[in-house]
Amino acid sequence: LTLDLRDPGRAAGQIAAFAAKHPLHAIIPTDDETAVVAAAASARLGLPHNPPEAARAARRKDELRRILHAARVQTPRYSVMTLDHDPAASALKQGFPVVLKPTFLAASRGVIRADNPEQFVAAFRRIEALLHEPDILGKGGDAARLIVAEEFVPGVEVAVEGLLIGGRLKVLALFDKPDPLDGPFFEETIYVTPSRLAAGIQDAIATTTASAGRALGLREGPVHAELRVNDRGPWLIELAARSIGGLCSRALRFGTGLSLEEVVLMHALGRSVEEIQREPRPAGVMMIPIPHAGVLRGVSGVAAARRVPASTTSRSAPPSAGRSCRCRRDRRTSASSSRARTARRRSRAPCGRRTPGCRSRSSPTPNPSRVLALRGQAARNPATPINLCGMLVASIGSARSDGRRADHERGIIHLMSHILFICSGNTCRSPMAAGIARRIFGQSHLIVSAGAGTSGGDGAATNAASGRIMCERPEGTPQAAGRCVK
Repeated sequence: LTLDLRDPGRAAGQIAAFAAKHPLHAIIPTDDETAVVAAAASARLGLPHNPPEAARAARRKDELRRILHAARVQTPRYSVMTLDHDPAASALKQGFPVVLKPTFLAASRGVIRADNPEQFVAAFRRIEALLHEPDILGKGGDAARLIVAEEFVPGVEVAVEGLLIGGRLKVLALFDKPDPLDGPFFEETIYVTPSRLAAGIQDAIATTTASAGRALGLREGPVHAELRVNDRGPWLIELAARSIGGLCSRALRFGTGLSLEEVVLMHALGRSVEEIQREPRPAGVMMIPIPHAGVLRGVSGVAAARRVPASTTSRSAPPSAGRSCRCRRDRRTSASSSRARTARRRSRAPCGRRTPGCRSRSSPTPNPSRVLALRGQAARNPATPINLCGMLVASIGSARSDGRRADHERGIIHLMSHILFICSGNTCRSPMAAGIARRIFGQSHLIVSAGAGTSGGDGAATNAASGRIMCERPEGTPQAAGRCVK
């Protein structure tokens, strides 16, 4: 099933038609864009969901600011400019420092601080160039012509990972960000939990986050919020109707070892998560420091880090240096390695040949599913491609006997949580998860959406029932609109 995320109504209709043949019990979005489609589809199917307009407002920074100001939730003052505005004239109306950002992008892409009119114009032009990137134009629609300018809020920054249950916020984790994040770019560096802030401040942060969720109309599912705290209290900077991005969720474990994704899926499937608490031990995430723009070539020192007592170290290996190739079934290897030779033999064509499902590239872009620091790199270089997360649809097969139902659901939760995690990177397009689903749980279904407006052209989807990778263009998409990356 291939979905065009630019048209949530149509995508929701496709999911509803799919659900008529394959009953669904939960729809879980994994990024800002799929949250709108998930809400629309869940509304059609009568599943617990956020109102589609609430999910849409959470994705749009201009709408978020407007709604929060109307609800008197403390948030920065702002103004909205179109790309037709004269930035030099707009700069004369601003107070400084000010932060410029696109209205709909994530991972700090295009978020730039300006301290004077000259920096304001430079930031405007840099964001303007970013918004003219073809994949962003298709992804943002009218929003790709807007830029938000908002006051810079000094203070310490925190991140809230939470779950909305019938409109009530359950805080799953509060992360401190100990490094000063003062710009001009705002790449992430370090997350640590539990927070070292005073209990009263933590309560105020939770209250502000909950108030923002109510103001938007969000009621169910994961939320990820970014706030700043100073002598005036917490300021809501961002609120997304999804869980934390990238690989950061690996730092969190709940109850007897549940992952964040399992908790989200348990809630979506109607299981009680009220009593679940994060494990009583500190955890942290460190993004790879980004001293300047470039290509990540390797990571060293991991073995030494793993020898630190009482620590657990996890990393995801970056692509090899040198010329690389993405061949069939999402293989990506160094052309000089034995793995590359094996991949070429299996694909029946050398990586340098222009064959379906195989592309050569002399200067590889880091794979977001393997590189923890992509958010930081994107902040330094807003033109860095950000890959798209997918949308998961979890289905519990009704043919199971009641005696085995609980074990089956637990197995589905484990399976789907792993797929959800994998889908935070390019491996959404890998057949591995689909093959596991086909062999173990024939009645489970996975939809991975990478529609025409988001993948630069064709959409790619994994069918868990058959374990196949399917590529097709959504109706109305011209042949030259792009390619389907398998």
